[in-house]
Amino acid sequence: MCYHASFNFPAFIYVFGADEWPRFQSLYHKLTKINDARIKKTLSCSIHEIAKILGPKYTEQDLLPCLERFLKDKTEKANEIKQAVLKNLHIFLSVVSEDKRSGFIKYIVQTFDETPKSEWRLKQVLASNLGNYCELFEREMVYQEFLPMFFKFCSDNVAKVSMAAVSAICPILMKFNEDEKKQESIARIVKHRYCKSRTFKKRQLFVLMMNGQMMQQKEIFEKYFKIDFLLLVNDRVDNVRINMAKVLRYHFLKEISGVFVYDQEVNDAIKLLKFDKC
Repeated sequence: MCYHASFNFPAFIYVFGADEWPRFQSLYHKLTKINDARIKKTLSCSIHEIAKILGPKYTEQDLLPCLERFLKDKTEKANEIKQAVLKNLHIFLSVVSEDKRSGFIKYIVQTFDETPKSEWRLKQVLASNLGNYCELFEREMVYQEFLPMFFKFCSDNVAKVSMAAVSAICPILMKFNEDEKKQESIARIVKHRYCKSRTFKKRQLFVLMMNGQMMQQKEIFEKYFKIDFLLLVNDRVDNVRINMAKVLRYHFLKEISGVFVYDQEVNDAIKLLKFDKC
């Protein structure tokens, strides 16, 4: 009964609305304290949806303590519960005020520092949300905490972790639009470590970093990456060129109003890839 109640709790709140939350608040708190992994995991998976319905006032007052309880869980299934919370933590934090939000940096950093190599799925969840965290926190925090995480995730031995992190490069660079020196420094490190790397896996990661949102940021892409990216059309490794073709195909066919669709240099690169016989 308690499991079914926890599973359907967001629906109850959605139907009755935020104004009726005081009727359900004590029941919700009781459910979060039941020592049953299934119930905890179910509640941790949906707490961000309840936060979206309730808004900042009730979220900060009633849901923040529950979220912290899930993140501090020490039971046998603690990693599964933590993973469920972290998957949508950025959505939850977008509801609360900035001063309350900053208190959760320690849980993100702690998870990053303490997660063993065997728990790669937890690292994958963190890596995939780095870009979302960068949009939520101040520039200095991004530079001190999330930028080192980005580079470490990109160097992870598990491919799914490193590939999950690549999309964060665009939000990171955009965060420093008003600090050109740091932005240029980050871009230089990315090119040196990945684009100019001797290992094809890192060059492949660089290509994937340019996918989607990064190419749509015309000014940043042209300023720091365009020439180096297009030079990889002649890379000696097939996989690098294949991924480059995929990135360009996505930009031309999937992006709405792709900014480089009529760019002559990009189109020349596509012509070379069309005749590639890898």
